[in-house]
Amino acid sequence: MGRFGRGRDVAARVEVVERHAFPEAAVNRFRREHPEVHPEDTALVEAAARQWFRLLVPDPKAALALPSRAVSDFWLALLYAEDSYRLFCQDAFGGFVPHRPPPSGPGEDVGCAGADAHSAACRSGRAGRPERAAVGVPRR
Repeated sequence: MGRFGRGRDVAARVEVVERHAFPEAAVNRFRREHPEVHPEDTALVEAAARQWFRLLVPDPKAALALPSRAVSDFWLALLYAEDSYRLFCQDAFGGFVPHRPPPSGPGEDVGCAGADAHSAACRSGRAGRPERAAVGVPRR
C-alpha cells in the first residue's frame, strides 16, 4: 500500500499534480537543453511528466521506470526551480521526491536506476528484484 493511504487523500494529491503550473523557468531550461525538441512537442513532454507524477502519488518510493529520457530531463529542469519543486512535492507527495535517473541500458533493472549503493549492488547482481512490475514506455 502506498504511503498516503486511499481515497480522498490520494485523489486530492492527484488533483495537485493536475493543477500544478510547471514554472516557466523550468520549461525554458528544458527547451534550451533540448533544442531538437520542437516547441509544440514540449507540451507533450510536460504531459508525460505530469502523468509520471500522477503514477508516483500513491507511493512516491515505488520502483517504477521513467517513461523516457525526455521526462527525466524535464524532471531535472524542475529541480532547478527549487522552491516551486519543494512546494509541489510537499503538496503532491507529502515530502521531497528526489530525481531517479532512468535505467542506463537494456540490462539494467528498474530497481537499479541511479548512482547509489543499491545501484552498485544491482549491477553486481547482489540486489533483489523490485516488488512491482515496471511501468513505462520503451525509449528510442
